[in-house]
Amino acid sequence: MSPSTTSRLAAAPPHPLADPPSPSLPRPSLSLALLLLVSQAKFAGENFTRHSGSTQDLNKLQLFAWQSESRGHDVHLQSNPTAAALAHKEFLEKKDVLKETSAASILDRYGGEQYLQAAPRELRAGQDEGYVEYDRRGKVVKGMERAKAKSKYDEDGASLARALLPLVVVFRRRRRARC
Repeated sequence: MSPSTTSRLAAAPPHPLADPPSPSLPRPSLSLALLLLVSQAKFAGENFTRHSGSTQDLNKLQLFAWQSESRGHDVHLQSNPTAAALAHKEFLEKKDVLKETSAASILDRYGGEQYLQAAPRELRAGQDEGYVEYDRRGKVVKGMERAKAKSKYDEDGASLARALLPLVVVFRRRRRARC
């Protein structure tokens, strides 16, 4: 390289994704640098408009037109977009009414409307305001200890301890007899 080329390269501003000149300088993260590049770009690419604005509505309308055409209805989005949009709107309204009536008929037949209502916030969070302090041995110092869950199965801690207690006593007696 000629000296003029190296001086031009040294004078050029660094690229945001390039390595810093020294490791001691703070460096923004790569995602921040990419975000800056994308926000300053004049052309954001074709995918930018694919998932924004009315494009999603147009995709849903096109899908409706294809599905209704396959079911024998005369709906074509390109030849008559207004009729296709009106048919789609009527379809969505009928769908909402049908959903409401089917939900109402199921509730009338089987009941259970009380279960559809949201549970209280305290129950949803699974937390309570019970404050308990323990010492090093695990004994309660302040507050009330939570009630232990009772089980009908033998694997429950209390019933298991009661079941093993006679075995422990017999084992200790045999051990003392050997000594």
